[in-house]
Amino acid sequence: MKVSEVQQLKQKRAQTALWKKPDSSSNPSKQALHHLLVQPCLQSKRREQAPDFLGTRGYARHRWFTITKLAVCKETVKKNQTTSYRGIQTTMAAQYLSDPRTSHGLANSGDSQLRLVLVGKTGAGKSATGNNILRKKVFLSSFSAVSITKHCEKGSSTWKGREVVVVDTPGLFDTEAPDAETVKEITRCMVLTSPGPHALLLVIPLGRYTPEGQKATEKILTMFGESAREHMILLFTRKDDLDDMDFRDYLKQAPTAIQELIHKFRGRYCVFNNKATGAEQEDQREQLLTLVQDVVDKCKGRYYTNSRYQKTEEEIQKQTQVLQEYYRAELERAKAQIKQEFEEEIRKLKDELEQQKRKVEMEMQLAEREAYWVSRQQTAREDVLSQDKILEIILNVLRGFFSLFKD
Repeated sequence: MKVSEVQQLKQKRAQTALWKKPDSSSNPSKQALHHLLVQPCLQSKRREQAPDFLGTRGYARHRWFTITKLAVCKETVKKNQTTSYRGIQTTMAAQYLSDPRTSHGLANSGDSQLRLVLVGKTGAGKSATGNNILRKKVFLSSFSAVSITKHCEKGSSTWKGREVVVVDTPGLFDTEAPDAETVKEITRCMVLTSPGPHALLLVIPLGRYTPEGQKATEKILTMFGESAREHMILLFTRKDDLDDMDFRDYLKQAPTAIQELIHKFRGRYCVFNNKATGAEQEDQREQLLTLVQDVVDKCKGRYYTNSRYQKTEEEIQKQTQVLQEYYRAELERAKAQIKQEFEEEIRKLKDELEQQKRKVEMEMQLAEREAYWVSRQQTAREDVLSQDKILEIILNVLRGFFSLFKD
């Protein structure tokens, strides 16, 4: 075969590749590109398949036919480029946003979540309770007189299509806990549950209600303040210790402090067996989350907040906006670079089909880059919250407040 014929064959195959429909394993953006840019042209062209080896006259006829049909569909391409670019961007953004991370929007950061905070004395069973609510082992849990949980941690699952966020806390309110460490962990808890929790679960183990336990409970109630009371739920652990006794029968002989707590909380309580599995585990989880939803409904959808939470949320939004601006600048830089590289190459090309092919490839890369950076803007809040420096920033912002919770 002559050199000229080999070159012609390669050129023909490159042209054909542009119009070829991607297979099912191809990148979704390529499939979207074919559907939105190329398919309309194919429908108008209906061109015949060229033979594997073309003679000079045959290739000339084929090339005349291709260029003629290209002229017909060029206007279609131009009309569809803007729409297709946005379409590919939407497709790519959907691909990137299918990441399991959940974004808080700045406008409605709490609408899609139920945020719960577990508080209580060391050894009350907070971590095990959190794992049962989430239906998976997220928090380290074991029977110990010393707190296993050293820092506030967050886990999430779903319930009736809504994300449930659970924050486990160490023994923040133990009387022996250092004040400086308590302040830092309470601030971490605020960052993890900002703009505010929908429910505060006060975890108390059944059995002997010690003076230390009572002091820890009083400290919790004092630090959160009276305004938090309507968002609080009592959660008793170690239900399995009751054996076959009904909890209401247990209450008749329970310590006076426990009875007073239930009265103070207006009967908002749940009883958990953290060793439960199967139907029992599901039933107690359903009972608790239904009670949480009832609390949210009675509060007219409001979550617990105060001036410290508001300051925390303002700072998170400020840092989020800074990061979004950075992502937008990166998008513009990437788009300018892509356009410069492709436009220089396109100017050097003489073949009209090759020019069109490179333009389509440029649009694809622009769409991919834009979809990526748009998705990063959408998840900027999560990126901020994943950085260690946000805790230090908010600690500095809250410096000077004597109590982090009580207004």
